[in-house]
Amino acid sequence: MQVKKNIDKNTTFGCLCGGVFFCFFVDKIICRFIIPDNMINKYQEFFKEKFPNATLDYIGSGVRNYAFELNKKQILRVPKNLINNRFATEVAVLEYIQDALYNINIPKLSFYHEDDIPYTMHDKLCGNKWNYNQFAAFSKPEQQNFISSLVTFTCAMHEFTDDCVHGLSAPLNYSYWPKISYDYMVNHFDCYLLSDEIKRLHSDYCNFSTRHKTEDYFPLRVLLHGDLSCDNILLSSDKSVHAVYGFSNTKLGEIELEFVPLFRPETKGLLSKVLREYEMRTMIELDTERIAQLTIAECVPQLSRQIFYIEHGFRDFTRVKELLRRIRYAQSFINNR
Repeated sequence: MQVKKNIDKNTTFGCLCGGVFFCFFVDKIICRFIIPDNMINKYQEFFKEKFPNATLDYIGSGVRNYAFELNKKQILRVPKNLINNRFATEVAVLEYIQDALYNINIPKLSFYHEDDIPYTMHDKLCGNKWNYNQFAAFSKPEQQNFISSLVTFTCAMHEFTDDCVHGLSAPLNYSYWPKISYDYMVNHFDCYLLSDEIKRLHSDYCNFSTRHKTEDYFPLRVLLHGDLSCDNILLSSDKSVHAVYGFSNTKLGEIELEFVPLFRPETKGLLSKVLREYEMRTMIELDTERIAQLTIAECVPQLSRQIFYIEHGFRDFTRVKELLRRIRYAQSFINNR
């Protein structure tokens, strides 16, 4: 591994700050607003031509897709990356697991590819949105309703193992950690004065990745939702899980990886209760420290990706700060074990 030359921070601090200040406003004013808006406008025009008599509203974006609401009844999604989208796999997985999840609503996707633009359509799922901070305000019966229904969903997903999904009509991703260039990360984070922290994070990342590949570590691989966060879960009036969506990150991986979205400071009580319920149902002992390690392994690549998005106008610093917050929390948990 190449070692980056030390920077004289006393003599370059002013230049770095000036560069940060200038790049920040270039990204915020030029890239962030012009490039994404042009893409959104392009897709809006495409859908308006496709559905000329319908009402169309842009409702937001995730990591992979833009989403639009059609006539307040249907959801249209188009990928940010037109070449490397995962719609075919997502449709295949949802069709495959539909019957197993009879008690929880999931999207029934239709996949289209017209004028070089792939998109999906499904009926809008009903239910109440929520956030992690609201969980503590739920009554004890409501908390148990939520935990029980969420674990029911994950157990049903995890019934599908490596041997069960070979019949899919589209390829399914396996959980893995792509190789990240140390120089790339440090060079890109230098302008944000975070290079020392990124160096340490990258070292931890490599250690966890190496452990994952050792011959004596072969975890059971199951079908994972892949992004089981509050943004992808809708609740019923009694706070049980009514609907789950956001299957674009579905993959095969170790069970602990499913609970990474819940590993954050504000969900400490929620996660422990979910893990306890899951262990009681399945008789499988879960490793909380492994979830912390996987949180780092999942967040570090995203951290690098967010810098790329910032440079091209697709993200602001909010996502970077959130990823760093989650990584620091995971590191603190591991260090205090």
